[in-house]
Amino acid sequence: PAEVSLTYAEDYRILHLDCGRKYFTADWIKALINEMAAAGYTHLELAFGNDGLRFLLDDMSVGSYSDDQVTAAIRAGNKAYHDFDTNELTESEMDAIIAHAGSKGIQIIPLLNNPGHMNAIVSAATSLTGSPAGYHGSSSTVDMENTEAVHFVKDLVEKYVAYFDGKGCNEFNFGADEYANDVYSSGSMGFGALTRDGKYQLFVNYVNELADLIKGHGMVPIAFNDGIYF
Repeated sequence: PAEVSLTYAEDYRILHLDCGRKYFTADWIKALINEMAAAGYTHLELAFGNDGLRFLLDDMSVGSYSDDQVTAAIRAGNKAYHDFDTNELTESEMDAIIAHAGSKGIQIIPLLNNPGHMNAIVSAATSLTGSPAGYHGSSSTVDMENTEAVHFVKDLVEKYVAYFDGKGCNEFNFGADEYANDVYSSGSMGFGALTRDGKYQLFVNYVNELADLIKGHGMVPIAFNDGIYF
């Protein structure tokens, strides 16, 4: 992978918008960007993939699964998680958001959380592959021993990394936090169980592979730190 580095400015002001759990219109986000610029912010982190996946590319085909199949599966997963009248931003809308942010001096940091916090993607992987994709019954976290589901998730993430790379984004946040937090109420959620069962290395490998994928596109990988503590 290409070597990438990031030197943070003395005053790096980031607003995080969780537009994965909740749908926000493109106009609402552009209005937010106007307010951010007036307040002196530098970056907007768009968590479009966080439990829900509320930004769909024009071509959602992944491996042998067609655009129509993946789009329908993701939309069904979004509706099962939280049904809005409109569930996802379109690629043209995201193009406009990024262009508007640039005109206001605001950089976009995309966030697609995985291997946890992806209810819609786990639902889609389950319906497309025909086998349960969730770890120990989790609706939010992929089972990293389910090879077909993991390949689907990685290929899907790479499509989004490529898109945002093409739009000039410098960083990509892939989350990596709260593994199976909907299943385990103690023991540091799923990370404790992974450690107990001798499977934490699967998480380590996954995180390193995602980081390399993002670096390969010349972007800086970002992740939350709770899983890395282990």
